[in-house]
Amino acid sequence: MSTNPFNTIVTLILPSVLIMLADLGSFALPLDGGKRSSFKITLVLSFTMSLLILTEHLPDTGLCSPLILCSNFMVGSLATCITRRCLASKLVAMQLFSPPMPLECTITVNLTSIQYETLSVDTKALRFSSRIRIDMEWKDPDLAWTDTKYEFTEIMLPVDKIWTPDLTVDNAVQTDVKPVSTDILVRRDGTVQHAIQLYTTVVCGINLFNYPFVRDACPVALNGWRENSCGLRFLYGNVSSVGAKRGEWLTMSVELHQNKQNLDRNYLYVIK
Repeated sequence: MSTNPFNTIVTLILPSVLIMLADLGSFALPLDGGKRSSFKITLVLSFTMSLLILTEHLPDTGLCSPLILCSNFMVGSLATCITRRCLASKLVAMQLFSPPMPLECTITVNLTSIQYETLSVDTKALRFSSRIRIDMEWKDPDLAWTDTKYEFTEIMLPVDKIWTPDLTVDNAVQTDVKPVSTDILVRRDGTVQHAIQLYTTVVCGINLFNYPFVRDACPVALNGWRENSCGLRFLYGNVSSVGAKRGEWLTMSVELHQNKQNLDRNYLYVIK
């Protein structure tokens, strides 16, 4: 008796070779959007099905082909996500554009540093323009990962691929918000570190009666969104000023004031 080599080639060798070639070709797929990881998962499922079908035709004492073991190891190892870039692609693919949803419906955002700088003062229109850099951090449980699978503690994600807090200046006539960097730092426990720059123009009723010996304070109402019991709760850290002198105007100090009636309303008082 003799075996049919054609049957062995069609049912065993050819599927294994095709899956291996497809696995190698998957490196051409982009990492963004999870296309590569989903394709590799499909390959693993395909090979698992072929092994199940093959098991039905092999005797119980038969040994598995070395080609199958080699291919299965290759597909399984390449499909395992162990690098920073692979984990970042998986998190981006989750499309976490909405804010975290804790049970109390309030997201605590720690404003670790607020740096104020006066850019210009329009005495005629009673307006002054400023730049405010804000360093912040908050926790998003959906962005956390375990140390059993990944050894690293931090990764970088594109700032436009996850949710970030929306800060506004309530009494501004114009505000432009820009991220300091296009990337955002995420820690293993889901803590997110982010920095923005607010370019804002505020109307200030400066009393010019004693000009040029004028000293007055202008409020900058720095706040976030809040609706009923849901919204942002800010914890304020260090407040400082840079570039104190702009033309004939001098920024003496910047102080944080909180509205006692509305605790979610806070003001930077710029003393000039």
